[in-house]
Amino acid sequence: MRTPGRAIAGYYPLPPHLVPSIASAVELDPVAEPKHWQLCDPCVGEGAAIKALREAWVGPAKATHVRIAACEMEEERAMAAVKALTGRGSVVIHADAFRLSWPAQCPGATILYLNPPYDDDPTHARTERKFLTRFAPALAPGGVLIFVVPIRALKACAPILARTFLDIRCWRFPDADFAAYRQV
Repeated sequence: MRTPGRAIAGYYPLPPHLVPSIASAVELDPVAEPKHWQLCDPCVGEGAAIKALREAWVGPAKATHVRIAACEMEEERAMAAVKALTGRGSVVIHADAFRLSWPAQCPGATILYLNPPYDDDPTHARTERKFLTRFAPALAPGGVLIFVVPIRALKACAPILARTFLDIRCWRFPDADFAAYRQV
């Protein structure tokens, strides 16, 4: 018998009502033009979270000026993300994110939104750790990681977070959401 998480390939999209709180925790450079920002989401799902975050940071009028690089392995979700994420230079790829590579001239992501599949992994302890290891290098110097994971994944991810990032902060989901999902 498969666990509920495995039955949906570890897909737990961010509850939409949490976007304003998460967006408020990140302050983008007010001097930089949005056209210079790059958001990366290697597990984009249907694109709702990254789209809502982009709009929260720059407003709907400028949202299409912020580039998004996204990937989704499940075909129906990938097609929904393609429709949802429009903008100059944005791209959504239907593929296995672990098979992607970045061109050498890529400046890196301003923000890496990482809400990976949740599961145990025989090599990395947790799938979340495998995604963190693979995608943390996609950030530009000074970039911001938004890492949405179940609390039980933090132990496996803590060494990578400590070695790779400065100014680390962790917030638990509000009581009702935490009770339902156990996420931070």
